[in-house]
Amino acid sequence: MLLTYSRDRFVTAIQAGTKIHTIRVDWPGRWRVGMKIHHWRGNPRNVKSNPYQFAVGECKGIQHILIRPGCNLMKHRLTVTVDGRFLTDDEIETLARNDGLTVEEMYDWFLPKEGYRCFSGRIIHFTDKMY
Repeated sequence: MLLTYSRDRFVTAIQAGTKIHTIRVDWPGRWRVGMKIHHWRGNPRNVKSNPYQFAVGECKGIQHILIRPGCNLMKHRLTVTVDGRFLTDDEIETLARNDGLTVEEMYDWFLPKEGYRCFSGRIIHFTDKMY
């Protein structure tokens, strides 16, 4: 299946092996372990954006993720649960880094507007690393 990316830095990070998963909405539950992943810069359905495939991989694992705003007592502005388990501050930093983001970028990406209560999605893993 296709995974498309909007930023060049994600292409570089996947090729370097530092972006080891992606977080996506997957409400129909399409992703399965063992599926081929076709990584694309840009959307191949929009030829004006000059899309190109830059890697092929395999889905090694899938985990449910819930991202919510945190409280003022927390180090970060977010609370993250993966498969129902709350992540520590250090684990949140690792999660963000492994997704090619900082914690602040992760907050802005998944909770972009005031009043967003939560983001519910899935982590699609490119390696055996799980949280």
